[in-house]
Amino acid sequence: MRRFVAGLLVAIGLIFGSLAIFIHLTQLSLLQPGRLQQAASQLIASPAVRNALVGATATGINQYLPQGTYIPTQEASVVVDKVLSDPTVQGEFAAAMGNAQARLLGQTNQPIVLTGPAFTQAVVTALNPFSPQAASAVANSGITIPIPGANLPNLSKYVSWAPRLLSLFRALAILLCGVGLIIHPARMTVLSRISLWLIGISLLNALIFWFAPAYLLPSIGTSWAAIAAVILKAASGPAAAFYATLLGIGVIGFVSTKVLAKL
Repeated sequence: MRRFVAGLLVAIGLIFGSLAIFIHLTQLSLLQPGRLQQAASQLIASPAVRNALVGATATGINQYLPQGTYIPTQEASVVVDKVLSDPTVQGEFAAAMGNAQARLLGQTNQPIVLTGPAFTQAVVTALNPFSPQAASAVANSGITIPIPGANLPNLSKYVSWAPRLLSLFRALAILLCGVGLIIHPARMTVLSRISLWLIGISLLNALIFWFAPAYLLPSIGTSWAAIAAVILKAASGPAAAFYATLLGIGVIGFVSTKVLAKL
């Protein structure tokens, strides 16, 4: 009976521990302010983001063309390349990415778009060689282009609750695992189990917060995946140290329990 109760307490404790670790890593990734704005140049250089912007820009320009005529994708691509080479537009794109991050953190509900006089003028200049009529219409009316994949969900409730949940789950994990360790008739078994959990959880979270955004998401080739990769990737320094610490403690603990069990 003691073994069952202790095992149950440890199992529940490890669940709370897993949740605490996950929350901690979201604080190093999703909840880090300014991540998207800092990575604006990286996103502009992303072929997936550029292709998505080409489609959105073509849609925006087509509304100014005579009915039944459309700007070819190749011409729209040239327009986007010229527009995004403008330092002022690059700054506006970075500001839009800052708004996307603020939207994620629940600080704004503004649409994530490229707009404004500088952007409009850049589009007019780039568009004029292809269609002076459309360029003139854009100059008179202005143009607003939504950034595909940038309308992130509002996580304001999670942002406000994350620190408290982290403290609660961490305390429960320590308490339950501690009590389970004390009452279990075979403590080395519990320590070995906790050590294996540390190894597994470190590898799992490295997969979610490092491998996936570094390799899996970019391979999808869409704008939202490129943006998600930036915000999901945990800060390399603190995260790497965290993974290494968990993995190291787990390996040392597991080896130690096996050695001590043979003494």
